[in-house]
Amino acid sequence: MTAGTVCGALSPPPGSPCVSLTPFLTQSEVPNEVPWRVPTSPCRPFPCPDRHVCTVNSECRPGEACRPYHCTPACTMGEVSSVTVPVGAYISVHARTGGSSCGQVCVCGRGGVLKSCRFVPCVDPAPCWLGTSKIEHDTEVVMGCRVCVCHAGELTCLPRPVCHASSLLHALPPLTGLGAGAVSRGLTSEGSEGPEKLPCGCPDHWVPVCANNGRSFPSECLARCAGVRDGEWVTGECGARDGCDGVRCDAGQVCVSVPNTCLTLPATPCPQHICVPTDGGCPLEASIPACDTRGHQFESLCDLVRAGATLRHVGTCSTRCSTSGEVCGRDGRTWASECHAHANRVPVDYAGPCRGVGVPGREGCPGVVCPKPAGASSSSSSSSSSSSFTSTSEQAGCLAGVAEAAWCCGRVCGGALRLAWSSRAVEVAGVAIPHPRPLTVAALLHALAANVGVSECEVRGHLTLDGHLLVLVTPTAAHTPIPPPLVSEACMVEAERLVGVVRARSPRLMSTLPASALTLAVSAHTSSSAALVPAAHSSVALLFVLLLSMLVRGVRGEV
Repeated sequence: MTAGTVCGALSPPPGSPCVSLTPFLTQSEVPNEVPWRVPTSPCRPFPCPDRHVCTVNSECRPGEACRPYHCTPACTMGEVSSVTVPVGAYISVHARTGGSSCGQVCVCGRGGVLKSCRFVPCVDPAPCWLGTSKIEHDTEVVMGCRVCVCHAGELTCLPRPVCHASSLLHALPPLTGLGAGAVSRGLTSEGSEGPEKLPCGCPDHWVPVCANNGRSFPSECLARCAGVRDGEWVTGECGARDGCDGVRCDAGQVCVSVPNTCLTLPATPCPQHICVPTDGGCPLEASIPACDTRGHQFESLCDLVRAGATLRHVGTCSTRCSTSGEVCGRDGRTWASECHAHANRVPVDYAGPCRGVGVPGREGCPGVVCPKPAGASSSSSSSSSSSSFTSTSEQAGCLAGVAEAAWCCGRVCGGALRLAWSSRAVEVAGVAIPHPRPLTVAALLHALAANVGVSECEVRGHLTLDGHLLVLVTPTAAHTPIPPPLVSEACMVEAERLVGVVRARSPRLMSTLPASALTLAVSAHTSSSAALVPAAHSSVALLFVLLLSMLVRGVRGEV
């Protein structure tokens, strides 16, 4: 077949009237709106100019007068590199010298050029030892119900998503201890947890403590179980005291309390404040979006302070959450409002201050009223909630969900993954930066969210009692409390795609400083037996899943 035969087949018969192209070239008055029940990927195809990055705008609902994506000026990782990073981001530029990983930490400047580069020490690719068994650097092994990876002599582990008791690594001897120089996180003895038991057999007492790195624990017992030592924690929740208490900023600066949870070890302090200059330039740590108590958005903390406004929370203002009433985050920390928690990418557990710790195998917590799932009967007042925030608890319409120890209010609807990182890599990166803000949980979640391409899914998460990071990819407020099946499926696929991106060490993700220390990722969600796709949508759902699977394979092939 030639071009002529194709043109002849498509051409109208001789004598047919001419069909004008004008109606097809004129902008229609009817918006080209995608039905809200179908997930959308506004960054595909790429809509932004060159040297920009595209991120989805989960605040924009179909039919609203808003752009469903953001275009941010960016830097390239090199003259011939196609990897771009947004302006203001900390970048990890790796190199190889004599078998050890070395490199620089740079900042993407406003002119689209990497600047303020600082050299980082080399990371020795030392092996890990389990008894007399040697595990090489960057090698992944399976041990019982855990999958582990060795990085620079440090062994980090995560629970396997599907575990069978007979699945063991026969090449390794029984776990008798770590060899000299090896460090282990997440490698606990099998059977330490069980039905109606917390880690280390700790009681379900709510006597919270706060570690130096900004991580809250329900009790001293659970903090010690996680490796926090004496002198590395204080009594009370991390959010119970003002971050500016006892802080003295330099002349011409004011202290602004900003909550943080750092990826560093518990012994390393994690500042809960930022010193903001009242005039002159704005330092990088203060050049972050801020929302005041009137709901007005500022480009930076400096602009907010100089305007005489009062900070509500760091991050962009949102209209999809409640700005009043304390809530308990699933990280075990009390937040001033739902918006405050969401701005820090923390999922909400229930309304009111934190006052209980969940136990695996037991529903609810004493004295805690959980939000009622959509479609539940309202006959029982004890199960209702007067809170105004949107519940993400699992209910009809969910295809998958995840549950975690210490949660009071059940499973969360959507996809999920667990992440582990090298504490030594975090410490090395901390040497090269003047402040630890880029090495926080919120910064890592923000980097992960930039790699989610479905605008109906949002990314939140927190550190678990086991010390790893649980990341939730859940339907946005526009699709809760009852998300359409295709949206739930899309969020689950996005979570699985993030697992593949981390395992493949995608340059776009791993070049960002907080993500550069990641060593391992596994899926965490499980299917819901109550989730049924309506028959009318079954064929469409199957086609959508197949298309998403093809897209995922294509993305993994590019990294």
